[in-house]
Amino acid sequence: MSLHLDLRLTLLLIMTVSASLPGPHDVKMIAVDMDYMLQWEWNYTQLEDPVTFTSDYVFWEAQDDEGSYKRACKGSRERQCDFTHCKLPFSGTFLIRVRAEAGLQCSNWTQMRFTPDEDVLLASPSRVNVKADVDGLTLMISKSVMRDVMKLQYRVQYWERLKPEQSRNTWKCMTVHMLH
Repeated sequence: MSLHLDLRLTLLLIMTVSASLPGPHDVKMIAVDMDYMLQWEWNYTQLEDPVTFTSDYVFWEAQDDEGSYKRACKGSRERQCDFTHCKLPFSGTFLIRVRAEAGLQCSNWTQMRFTPDEDVLLASPSRVNVKADVDGLTLMISKSVMRDVMKLQYRVQYWERLKPEQSRNTWKCMTVHMLH
């Protein structure tokens, strides 16, 4: 009886330890200006323990040094992690990783490369005021949070109707350089 019980406990232990927890998938960084939000999917539901997620980052060149990784989020129940507080340098390249955790189980890391300089989308200005008078057109464009990390220009297209019969399809274009 004792041998039979030991064998069952050993098999149960082996099955529990070897059960594979799937990792997050469809991982993407939503990056607008200096706001970085990592998002992913995870659909596994057959767990006794609640699932949480951990996200780390490291400079691309240091990805083989496990001690160089910095934690962005730990124990999050959400399928996203806000990396904005990490203040990742705009000109750097990073390895971003996320894994699922439930009880004593951890999934493999799901990894992605992130280069803010290449991957970030620029938001439109938060405020644009236009003043037109007889002498010209004046634009007031709010300062962008990106002005400190890159040189910005705005392309403005407008049309001018001098005579009632002039076509509205005649567009003029000018480039506005940001003044600091």
